[in-house]
Amino acid sequence: MRILFIGDIVGRPGRAGLAAAMPELRERHSPDLVIANGENTAGGLGITEKTARELFELGVGVITTGNHVYRHRDAYEFLDRADQVIRPANYMAGNPGRGYTVVPVGDRRVGVVNLSGSVQLKVARSPFTEADALIADTSHMTPEEFGAYVRLLIAMWRHGGKISDDPKELARIVGLSPRRWRSIAEKVLRPCQKSGGILSQKRLTTTWFEVQEMREKRANAALKRWGNRHARAYAKQ
Repeated sequence: MRILFIGDIVGRPGRAGLAAAMPELRERHSPDLVIANGENTAGGLGITEKTARELFELGVGVITTGNHVYRHRDAYEFLDRADQVIRPANYMAGNPGRGYTVVPVGDRRVGVVNLSGSVQLKVARSPFTEADALIADTSHMTPEEFGAYVRLLIAMWRHGGKISDDPKELARIVGLSPRRWRSIAEKVLRPCQKSGGILSQKRLTTTWFEVQEMREKRANAALKRWGNRHARAYAKQ
């Protein structure tokens, strides 16, 4: 497999430069997947849905980001629903967006993880610790199984840290036929826990509740200082 990775694309000039260079890059390297850093595509700082769409239209398959990803607050909702735009996985779990994704490339599924260094940068966890934890959970999985696992984690996070363990529902979440899901479920579900018809993953569930507690504390503090409207906005940070 051949992957083309493009570094920091800065503002309108960067986007225009990529548009001009992409045809030749594709002809010269014939990449199966293009990954690009887009954290500064919007005015030189941050990313928006509009600038992300421009990169996708140019043939970028996955957009990575870094410490400028949250510069534009109106992009937070987009980051939460954009499967192929990823922020550093070692940021706070409750931050908008996700730290890894899985994309189809031909007859394969490719996992992409985004990590931030910690030298003079603010992160929640060491990139090495985060990578080790992810590898420990998934080293026994094939790319297809890893992709299914990531989709389950995303679904759990969006539903309060847990989802139904119904096989048909799990097959729907991971995008596989019930028959195919049954053939890989045992390996995919090893890091997870089942109880009373509910599926969860201990580390994710713990983090989810910690984040809710943190958001509640922020909201209460903001309520005392600024009033109800500002408190709701602050709690989402």
